[in-house]
Amino acid sequence: MFKKLLPWYLLGLVVISLAFIYGCGSATSGGGGGGGGSSTNYTITGKCSSASMTTDSFSISTAPKHITRIVAIGSDGTTYSTTPESDGSFSLGIVKGVPYVLGFYDGTTLEGYLKVSSLGWDSLPIFNPSGSSINLGTLDANASTLVISSEINASDLSSFMQMSSTVADYYGAIDDAMVNMLNIDVNKNGIPDFDESAGGLYLTVAENGGPGKGITTGEIPKMLVGYNDTYVPRPYSYQYWLTSISLLISGEVVTLEAPALLTNAPPSSTTFNTMTKIVESSPGDYCRYAHFGNEDQNAVLPTTPPPGTYVATVGTLEYTFDNCSFSGAHTVGPNDNIIYPVFHLNTEESGGETYISSVDYKWMKVVGGLAVEVTDHEEVKVAVGNYSNGTAIAGQSPNIQFSGGTSCPESYIYFDRDALVAGEGTLDLGVATINGEKIPPIKLSDVSYIRGQYVTSTNIQIDFYFGWDPSP
Repeated sequence: MFKKLLPWYLLGLVVISLAFIYGCGSATSGGGGGGGGSSTNYTITGKCSSASMTTDSFSISTAPKHITRIVAIGSDGTTYSTTPESDGSFSLGIVKGVPYVLGFYDGTTLEGYLKVSSLGWDSLPIFNPSGSSINLGTLDANASTLVISSEINASDLSSFMQMSSTVADYYGAIDDAMVNMLNIDVNKNGIPDFDESAGGLYLTVAENGGPGKGITTGEIPKMLVGYNDTYVPRPYSYQYWLTSISLLISGEVVTLEAPALLTNAPPSSTTFNTMTKIVESSPGDYCRYAHFGNEDQNAVLPTTPPPGTYVATVGTLEYTFDNCSFSGAHTVGPNDNIIYPVFHLNTEESGGETYISSVDYKWMKVVGGLAVEVTDHEEVKVAVGNYSNGTAIAGQSPNIQFSGGTSCPESYIYFDRDALVAGEGTLDLGVATINGEKIPPIKLSDVSYIRGQYVTSTNIQIDFYFGWDPSP
């Protein structure tokens, strides 16, 4: 059996403030089976080791792990589930193109998840694998942890995923938050969320870069003469979001409890671990959300969002997110490994006004605290999602937004991650559209700041804010 469901809730973190939520996915379903139906195009097979796991649900097992369900959860929220055979073997059909975290459950209780420790992989990066299937071989469970390991060595796994050792190592450094998607029964009613009409509820993380309140000054002038390619992101703080497609009600009170004390940004520097907000609606009521942030809940400490159990209370209902981890998320302060876009603005004159005609872009990466141009575009592909619609956080990715005066569009303009020539791409604003409608000309004088944004392939949102020179 498989379910192709995008979650109806999304709980996330965001570094620095965001103007509004970026969208919620829509639920879809299709036919097929655990071994790969007409709606799937890649198959994961393997066998649970009888020494460390049992799949016989009719006997009391002395093995440390009892497995009745195996679930592959994609970073886009798509979920596929199967029941292993009595000998422990399983076959699970999925749709390739995104990473999947592979969870092993006794009912809805997580017994373990596949981890490739030598590479740091907490998920399988099934972007562009070779062939149409992968056999993980015999899987062994660690009795004292949630780690389940494959007998395939790291080199062969990287080869199956068509990744160089450098790209494989990079992916392992950024995919930790995928484990948060292993929460398949957050209302603890014993029924997988994807088997209920409401869909699934899961925890993710979203971040952005920039000092102060999020806008790095002096960057737009650089874009007018070339790229702002000396820019280095420096996340300032983080905030939490809870979003829903259909089940949150505008005006409803929502409380979120973190597993540890958080320290608010200066000047208040207060500590807290419980946050309360009112549900709001996005433009057009596309989704509803609670933004646990702004001046009163703008955490700077600990520098990485604390791991552990998060609890959201929505009205009289309680939702629990266990075993959350953000060790691979970009922390407050300087970071290595962030991949991000930089821009060059091309302009034209008309009627005495200067308009932005097109935007050139390329990808950079922080290495040793410095901005370095990405030369291996495969790193960009494993870091930056290129979703076309309905992802968990954003409608599409990546995008740019111009904010300020009346000629600035209110929404995001999406650009193609892969439309590069010699490492650079161009977004022609003369033909760009938002929701199918052509955008009006953008006056340079109307632009107060520019935001670049994308959702990572592992479903982490990152934003970068660029401003003018500081006012004298």
